[in-house]
Amino acid sequence: MLHKILPAGVLMVAFALILAPLTGPSRAAPEEDTAPAQQRGKGIDDVLIPIPFSADVGGNGCHLRATPAEQQGDDLARVPFWHLIDHAARGYSVRLTIDGADKFTARIAPLDDDVRRLVLLFTLWDSMSFRGDGLPLFFEGRAGAIAPAVRDTLQAAGLRELDAFSRAMALFGDSYPVDVAARKKFFAEGRPDARLGPFDRRMLGLAAQFGSRDSLSKSIIAHVERTPALWGRIESLREKLPESDRLAVLADALAGNIDLWQPYAEVERKLAALSPPQRTLFAMAVFNEEFKNGGVDQFFYNSSGAIAPEVYDALIALGLERQAAIFKRGLDLFGTAYIRDTQQRRDLELKGHGKDKQLSALTDELYALDGGPKFYRVGGMTVEGGPGIDEAMINYAREHHLLPC
Repeated sequence: MLHKILPAGVLMVAFALILAPLTGPSRAAPEEDTAPAQQRGKGIDDVLIPIPFSADVGGNGCHLRATPAEQQGDDLARVPFWHLIDHAARGYSVRLTIDGADKFTARIAPLDDDVRRLVLLFTLWDSMSFRGDGLPLFFEGRAGAIAPAVRDTLQAAGLRELDAFSRAMALFGDSYPVDVAARKKFFAEGRPDARLGPFDRRMLGLAAQFGSRDSLSKSIIAHVERTPALWGRIESLREKLPESDRLAVLADALAGNIDLWQPYAEVERKLAALSPPQRTLFAMAVFNEEFKNGGVDQFFYNSSGAIAPEVYDALIALGLERQAAIFKRGLDLFGTAYIRDTQQRRDLELKGHGKDKQLSALTDELYALDGGPKFYRVGGMTVEGGPGIDEAMINYAREHHLLPC
């Protein structure tokens, strides 16, 4: 197999490795060794990640807002301001996980006060889990080493989260431990009995007062909007976003409109509310995400497989006839009356005389198009090229004027 199921965090780290952090009005593309590297073996420890990358552009024609109050178009036509903040800060934030607190601190030291504060606030947000672990995850992980700097930043920015954050730091004693191993000992997971103690209960209570990841992002946006010079710098990124970034924003917005775990009648109703080009991109984006993460078999096994016929039509619409022919063989494994129900499809895939292996083989066939995947060395990682889907989606979105601004 030429793919491996990877945690989302690993994919994001790998993506960030090929981004140069923002230090001025724009970012330059990193240098790449474009000579194909020797193909490695297919052991479980291989990390092969398909990552589309485009450098920032000089001008994409997108309109810049004059003030934060200026309204944009609907959700499918606009790039959220938070995405611009993410675009500006993630290149720094991810280095905390990769390099550790000392190198992270040294990297952001040359930044002016406004940008450095934004990076620290974003890094706090980025270190909190979206699954509900929230603030405790920040303190328990490597990011907790920068807590003193984050506290000072919350104070300088005047954010309401300062009080709960400071009290959470105080739970560790008079001398806050920057060492991650020392902090882990305070948590239940760091003790043999793994039962919640007074520390865990107090931390959870303060986490509730601090708020969720979503509420923190809103506080960060409000802070940027109160800082005119910083707001202008972040807003200026809107006209520098490459098409790959704008397509990703559109794909996320489309995905947010449709829950594929719902009965197919509801999914069909939501699909009908989209324009035909939007439906095409939605189906293609769903398949592409599953394919990158775990291959054709994962797509059919998950709820995403409910729209497999739409994916086939989308491949044709994007001009990917060879990919469509390979995908059609997977579609045909589920009979002439395609099974939309996820559990029924799973039962058939797992008990269907090697259907899962047949679907996995299709992944290799897709990656083998045009002579097989391309391998590059970027930041010490091997990056695997995809089967033409990303470029075709961008071309289709451009032709139908769907890329958001």
